[in-house]
Amino acid sequence: IFVYSHMVLGGITMYFLIKKFGLSFYAGLVGGTVWILSAFNIIWVQAEMVGPILFIVPLLFLTILRVLENKCLLNILAVASAIALAFSAGNLVMFLVIIWVAGLYAFVVIVKNIIRSKTRVKSIKQISSMFWVSVFSAGLSAFFLIPTFYYLLTLGRETPAFSDVPMPQDS
Repeated sequence: IFVYSHMVLGGITMYFLIKKFGLSFYAGLVGGTVWILSAFNIIWVQAEMVGPILFIVPLLFLTILRVLENKCLLNILAVASAIALAFSAGNLVMFLVIIWVAGLYAFVVIVKNIIRSKTRVKSIKQISSMFWVSVFSAGLSAFFLIPTFYYLLTLGRETPAFSDVPMPQDS
């Protein structure tokens, strides 16, 4: 139920993302369906850490568009929450890939707006809003990261040395 609920939420969120681009109802319906039934998602659905990612990726793109259109605290917190949710999914590599892609997406949208607009004020506001997104997302991610880091320190892991490996006795 956990994974399938994320698949359905991911499809619905992808539908709204496609509608945000101004495409038709049917394009959104097909896009959302293709997103949840894509080969990557179906193959990785067995891993519970990918389930939230199916929902978080379109949510992150949708909220980034909203914060770049309208800089308000609610939109900034929405993007920061999506980033923190990506971190809480449980896979650090997947989190880093999502952050890299989201940052690249925001960068491309901002550069496109700089090229198209004659005034730079809106672009400066967009850059400042993405700065605040990164600050809030780091704070929300720290909510998960600090206890995890503390727990890992209490495990007492030591790097094994070659001398620790049991060797067969010479007879």
